[in-house]
Amino acid sequence: MPRLVVNAGSPDAWEIELRPGANSLGRSEENDFPIEHSTVSSSHCQIIVTGRDALIQDLGSTNGTFLEGQLVEQAVLRPGQTFQVGSVAMRYESEAAPQPAAGAGVIPRAPPAPSPGAAFCKSHPRSAARFACPKCHYHFCELCVSTRPSGGVARKFCRACGVECTPLEARPVQAAPRAPSFASRLGSAFLYPLKGDGAVLLVTGTIFYALINAARFFARFAGLLGLVPLVFLGVFGTGYLICYLRRILTSSALGEEAMPDWPEVSEWSDIVMPFLQFVGTVVACFLPTIGVALFVAPDDPWRGSALVAAGLFGCAYFPMAFLAVSMLDSVGAVNPLLVVPSIVRIPLHYLVTVLLLAGVLAARWAGGYLLPMVLPVPIVPTLVAGLIGLYLLTVEMRILGLLYLTNKEQLGWFKG
Repeated sequence: MPRLVVNAGSPDAWEIELRPGANSLGRSEENDFPIEHSTVSSSHCQIIVTGRDALIQDLGSTNGTFLEGQLVEQAVLRPGQTFQVGSVAMRYESEAAPQPAAGAGVIPRAPPAPSPGAAFCKSHPRSAARFACPKCHYHFCELCVSTRPSGGVARKFCRACGVECTPLEARPVQAAPRAPSFASRLGSAFLYPLKGDGAVLLVTGTIFYALINAARFFARFAGLLGLVPLVFLGVFGTGYLICYLRRILTSSALGEEAMPDWPEVSEWSDIVMPFLQFVGTVVACFLPTIGVALFVAPDDPWRGSALVAAGLFGCAYFPMAFLAVSMLDSVGAVNPLLVVPSIVRIPLHYLVTVLLLAGVLAARWAGGYLLPMVLPVPIVPTLVAGLIGLYLLTVEMRILGLLYLTNKEQLGWFKG
């Protein structure tokens, strides 16, 4: 009988006996074989058994399915091959596969120890690994480990098992071709949403948010009964959009060229945390504006100038603050001690970024204002404005991601 050996080579190893046909794996209890792990999506993948070999198919999981270290959407699975579902390692076996010799025991061979400088991140195959977990035997890039102070020193820990990671020493290599500069990549940011399945993702996203906005519109007429669904739809819609925009930003910051899929939501925290972090970032950036509006008298002659100055400061501060919060996954990253020095380190690139984002925002506003005049047809201007708005938001996130990608050494957020 074909089977999977989960956590092969560890004391926690256990087996799954597969049935002929489709076998679904994921964190949800509705799967044929639930896998309880935070890195596993609710419906992660399925394995279709046909004889000795099998076909593994990813089901749009958040953290991906990796076969022999390579990210796959669909692949043939043969006896003895290993694959990962999120951070959970498995090995496919079948009765036709070679069996261990008598007395050899049933514990499989443990995975090899990480070799310094010779691997890529398990979650981001295009990014070089900087750390290795001695327990999981996985390699991670600087974004995939958690940082905690210990004895006055910032240490890196595996997010899956909590064990301290070992830094990987980079091997001397021949000089690589110079990476494209920030300025040379800006033009491609406007084509980025149209690459691959990008156009399909934009259209589906536009329809999705049009339905949410329609539901919010009708909820307004339900009085107090409509207040709860109105708040729910507002938080869900905003949180889901922020979650997706941050995925675009971080994938761009890692050098990936294709747009990521829309995120899968398995828990409330997947939506609520990005929403709360976004609200906290906005409040922190525009706190001076809020202070002027609340505490400066309306008849004060300096009120108007102070509001404009505070608003401009917030607009200039917000892009770097949002980038930091997205990359470090903490609203504490809005700290001026982090944001201001980061701006000072790359002033020209950041000024170009702010001006481009201001132009994109102006284009979004102008489109929403002019479209009803150009297309005086019910619903159509709203849909077109939504599509254009989502396209421009994607461009904004791409620009911020490229800003980090081409300046990460100067920013130095993940050093030490």
